[in-house]
Amino acid sequence: MKFIILPIILLICNLCFGQALSNNVKKGIYSAKQQSFSLAIDYFSKAIEVDKNDFLAYYYRGYVKAVLKKYRAAINDLNKTIELNPTFTNAYVERGVAKFKIDDDFGAVKDFNKAIDLDPTNVSAYLNRGIVKEKIAGYQIAILDYNKAIEINPDYTKAYYYRGLAKAYSEDHRGAIEDYNKVIKYDSNNALAYYYRGFSKLELQDKNGGCLDFDKAGELGYEEGYTSIKLWCN
Repeated sequence: MKFIILPIILLICNLCFGQALSNNVKKGIYSAKQQSFSLAIDYFSKAIEVDKNDFLAYYYRGYVKAVLKKYRAAINDLNKTIELNPTFTNAYVERGVAKFKIDDDFGAVKDFNKAIDLDPTNVSAYLNRGIVKEKIAGYQIAILDYNKAIEINPDYTKAYYYRGLAKAYSEDHRGAIEDYNKVIKYDSNNALAYYYRGFSKLELQDKNGGCLDFDKAGELGYEEGYTSIKLWCN
């Protein structure tokens, strides 16, 4: 199963999601951005000690715990976030991600559904729901969610990438290549887009094009590109 997206970028702001950030939360976000995750958790915990109703402190602490792959602990914090602010869309998305990571696929879909009910333009919710649906319902069902994410945001690179993969797995290699082309248009350093486009080109008997894509993927740092050249291009 492909990885699932952690959708929320950590931002330091004076007013986030309708609530002013405390100094401890700001320090925690800064620490997380510096990859000092244990220190970040300490700051978020201090914020909660000061104000047990600080839903953003629980939210960001849950986010960092998910980054550390402490998914059950993350879910506990996100549960508290939602208890304090039941309309906080991002908390449902983040909890859905964590649930997927512990194989609670239907719980994850339920959370993404709730996020979409609260915000029908939330592209992360559609994208991540599509990824889970690939596992439980198949590629064609997942593509519907990727389509919706792209309809909302036609520049959403991740949605083109995942839709390309789903099309390739469904043997629609021409459609997959079109999506990988879009990814590369918006992100010319996306090694995985070149790599998987290479396989779709091979499936369409374009060996030279496929091998050039494998080489580009390797050049961009994805070593499997060079391995695939040895396997398929000699």
